[in-house]
Amino acid sequence: MSLRKYFRSVSESGFEFRRKYLGTLQLRQGLPRPVSGERFERERQFYTLLVACVRANLAPDPEVVYDIGCRNWSYAPAVAAAFPRARLVGVEVDGGRRYWNLHRRIDAAASQASELSCTGHRANVIFDDFRNLVLPASTVSSALFCFFYPFVSERPCRKWGLPVSFARFYSLLAHAQTSEARQNQVLSVHQGEWEAVLARQAYGRAGLFYQETIIKPSSFTGLWPNAYDMHVFLVTDTRLR
Repeated sequence: MSLRKYFRSVSESGFEFRRKYLGTLQLRQGLPRPVSGERFERERQFYTLLVACVRANLAPDPEVVYDIGCRNWSYAPAVAAAFPRARLVGVEVDGGRRYWNLHRRIDAAASQASELSCTGHRANVIFDDFRNLVLPASTVSSALFCFFYPFVSERPCRKWGLPVSFARFYSLLAHAQTSEARQNQVLSVHQGEWEAVLARQAYGRAGLFYQETIIKPSSFTGLWPNAYDMHVFLVTDTRLR
């Protein structure tokens, strides 16, 4: 085994241990305080911008919004503001990552969901691989699946100690298509042309027709640290093939 493959194996084994064992332990009672401050306010403004550029093309309004790869869901208020009548579901496969205060990433996300619930929104989070979830049934009028910066190549997976299988964006799109909601919509955001190329390939492989909007860095100066074009993809009906 090469040194590269060895370290990859160790990293992925660490993820599996964290997900199945250590990450399931809640070492502190209760939930942490929802994150706040200027930095997070700028982040939420940025996510508001991302959704706003395609919001008018979403029809009908989704009854349920899945945010896949929500991390600690620090930007959840922006998603809630964009879809005030929808039920929000945050999904994070690496929810067992632990912070210095012993809370897990999924605890922080749950704290954001709880805060939204206090303001009249319906929100919850799930610590699991999105591909394991049973998606909306035919009784749901419309579902929206959001993928903010999904992994489309192996490099970021290795950086974060995740299995390289998580770089298969196509598999996420394919699972979204298993939803039996009367209308399914997909929103994804990718940074830089190099990611956009791979995203287009994934949509093509899934047989999905998309609209692509490019947001220039000048539109989000001071809101987001990376100075790359943001490519926003929108699919308004996953049944179109």
